[in-house]
Amino acid sequence: MRIANEHLSAEIALEGGELQALAAVDGRSFLWHGDPAWWNFRAPLLFPVIGESPGGTVAIDGQVRPIGKHGFTRTATFEAVEAADTRCVVRLEDSAETRASYPFAFTLDVTYRLEGATLATEAAVTNCSDRPMPACFGFHPAFLWPLPGCDGLDHVVRLEGGREPSYRRLNSQGVVAPALLPSAFTKGEMVLDHDLFAADALLMEHGAGDTAWYGAVGKPGLRLRFVNLSQLAIWSKPGEAPFVCIEPWHGMTYIAGDSPELVARRGASVVSPGERLVCRLDITVET
Repeated sequence: MRIANEHLSAEIALEGGELQALAAVDGRSFLWHGDPAWWNFRAPLLFPVIGESPGGTVAIDGQVRPIGKHGFTRTATFEAVEAADTRCVVRLEDSAETRASYPFAFTLDVTYRLEGATLATEAAVTNCSDRPMPACFGFHPAFLWPLPGCDGLDHVVRLEGGREPSYRRLNSQGVVAPALLPSAFTKGEMVLDHDLFAADALLMEHGAGDTAWYGAVGKPGLRLRFVNLSQLAIWSKPGEAPFVCIEPWHGMTYIAGDSPELVARRGASVVSPGERLVCRLDITVET
């Protein structure tokens, strides 16, 4: 599916409901292209868990169920609900396969909409079952590093207000170690270096705020706005991968020593029957 306006175009796949491309009218592309030699995703959607779960399982109401990394959404097939010039909606509903891991009836509607030079993506998870539904949701967009026309320039991530959030790292079992580490940001800015990701992602549970800027120093970049997404991860695959992921989440991945219950995941929501969990990510291309 393709949407476009006078500023941007975007392509969305039904596989994973995933954004596949984001480009300006002048031909500059900003999204990672999914080369499997590095990482075959581009901007996966994470639901109903984020990250690895201990032993590849999650507990729901005391019952242990198998679940893969980041849940099942990024490899599920969505259906097209709406398609227009500048807007499309894709949907995932529960199935026998999803209920084996996550025993709830739900719909996940993802709306992609172009508003000037901004791609707004809204994800709405509706609890269609008759009992409270614990859930996490996350965006995982990968942006080119370096950005077009910025070869050889330092790239940075900036947080508003000079924020300096502490962060956590994964342990050897692939789950988050509880120790908090000093911020990788100085007065709200982190200069990207591949060595930052030798030990995998930087995982910020609190304090990152609701906006970020990514780009090369002295050049137009990408402004990101997060709605109902209090956690933030920044990741690139070790080995000098040519992309960086800036990942706003609603909920954290499992932290070693915490309860295995999904409802106990830090930052998770409990969605009442008939209610929705709504999260939004805006990506604005500067000119």
